[in-house]
Amino acid sequence: MCHSASIVVEAEAKQAYAFISDPLYLGIWAFGSWESRPFNGDIHEGVSLFTGGRSYSRLTAYPSALQVDFEIGSAPDALVPRIVIRILPGRHLGLPPEHCLVTVLAWRSQDADEQRWRLTCASHETEVFRLKHVIENQVG
Repeated sequence: MCHSASIVVEAEAKQAYAFISDPLYLGIWAFGSWESRPFNGDIHEGVSLFTGGRSYSRLTAYPSALQVDFEIGSAPDALVPRIVIRILPGRHLGLPPEHCLVTVLAWRSQDADEQRWRLTCASHETEVFRLKHVIENQVG
């Protein structure tokens, strides 16, 4: 099972991609990785705004596809690929070139109960609005 959330951002796709692919910004928009900071190599540590627990993430960026893959987990040695963010240039959707579509796609693990999955979906629905704000206003 998967869930997606999308939003039009008033910024060029490359600008949105540069922001989303920079792990140093993760801690100002990802509610499950709030106040994220470098932990060990390419792994970052943050705090879940929902549980207060530590979270860990690794980003893999694909510039030619304007895509960022996120491995996430509750321990640095237990990261699993669970989230992808894809940025589509506005011109591909009939939008002005200084616009883009940001889509967050998440896969549900078998061990995620219904409440946890609903929280994941709701947070991604809200995070796209946070991404829109920080990208359009270059908050960082």
